[in-house]
Amino acid sequence: MPERKHKIIEAAKTSFSLYGYKGTTMDRIAKIAGVGKGTIYIFFENKEVLLNEIITGLVDEMNREADKAILGKETIREKHHAAIYALLMYRKEHELLIKLAREENDIGTEAVKKALQELETQIVDLISSRLTRAIKNGWIKECDPEITAFVMYKMYTALVYDWESKHSPLTDERISELFGLYLMDGLAVKK
Repeated sequence: MPERKHKIIEAAKTSFSLYGYKGTTMDRIAKIAGVGKGTIYIFFENKEVLLNEIITGLVDEMNREADKAILGKETIREKHHAAIYALLMYRKEHELLIKLAREENDIGTEAVKKALQELETQIVDLISSRLTRAIKNGWIKECDPEITAFVMYKMYTALVYDWESKHSPLTDERISELFGLYLMDGLAVKK
């Protein structure tokens, strides 16, 4: 990636994190990046395209975090839990994603709503590809990877985010236990 493009992306991340999508202008991004506003348009048609590029990059980072999380895990259940939990913890703790989620909730900015929907789609696709690999390797029973990935993601979202809004947060261990109880024990190949 060209250095100027990288600087623009990093500047946009900073600006979106500080001011939100709506409060960020191309002028502000250019100033933070130390480039002329016209330079941004060489790489990005508009602010929404820039945000989508950032979201795709964040999914790549999330995937690397998921890969790190499964190192040393032995069972397929432990691996799936570690990977999905890492994805959601990244999403929950990433400053930019927190700011965007608040903006979507408070203001309902359409571009932010689309970007966060794309983030969810890419996360589900990532889980689905991991499930497809697990099926091919005989680690889990045949299932529809796309539907199963969606259910897994929604279950984790409910346990990590929604439960917390009215109850004490669940520990990683408790979420893993519930994940196994409700989902993985039904998918695991008995050997």
